[in-house]
Amino acid sequence: MIWDAITGELSLTFLDHLSGVVGLSWSPDGNRILSFTLRGEAIIWDSATGQVVLDIYPQGSGLELITGGWSRDGKRILLQSGDGVIHILDASTRKELSQFPTDQASWNVIALSPSDRRLLKGGFGGSRVYELSTGVELFYYPVPGFNDPKYSPDGSWILIGSNYGTLEIYPAWQTVQELIDYARKCCVLRTLTSEERQRFGLSVK
Repeated sequence: MIWDAITGELSLTFLDHLSGVVGLSWSPDGNRILSFTLRGEAIIWDSATGQVVLDIYPQGSGLELITGGWSRDGKRILLQSGDGVIHILDASTRKELSQFPTDQASWNVIALSPSDRRLLKGGFGGSRVYELSTGVELFYYPVPGFNDPKYSPDGSWILIGSNYGTLEIYPAWQTVQELIDYARKCCVLRTLTSEERQRFGLSVK
C-alpha cells in the first residue's frame, strides 16, 4: 500500500502477491517498486498506477528471497536467496545476468556502489566488498555484530552501523594499492622484505 505523505490518505494498494512481503525498494527514479517474498515471488510495479510491470518469477522461483535492491541506474535488480546466492537480473527483461555466492546464507544487507561496479554486503560477521562482474571479494571490514553498511553518495566512504550501537566510517578503497598506501601511512612500521612480499603474493621490488 502507498499513502500520501502529506494527507495520510491511502493512494494505492498492490494485490498480486500470494504470500507475505518481506522486502521492497523504490527504483532510483521513483517510478517502480520492487517487492519480494520468502516464497520466491518477486514483482516490479508501476508506482503511479499499482500495475505489475514485470513478474520476475511468474512460475515461482523456488527461492527463499530475503533481501534485494536496485542498481543506481535502475537497469538491474539484486535479489539474495536464502542459500546466500545473490542473483543479478535485468530489470526490463528479468533475464538473470550473473550470480555469485557469498560467505553467508543468513539475512544480509546488500547495496551497489555509486559506480555500480561493486557490491557491498553486510550482516553478521562484518562487511565485505565484492567486484560485481566477477564475484571476487576485494575488501573486508571486521565490524562486530550485525552490520548495516552504506556507501557515501560519491562512493569514497563506507558507513557501517552495528547492532552493538556503533557507527564507523571507513575509506572505500578503489584499489588494493590504495589500501597498501593507507596502511603504510597509518600502521606499517617498516617496509616488507623481498621474502615477506613473496610470501604474501606481492610483487618483489
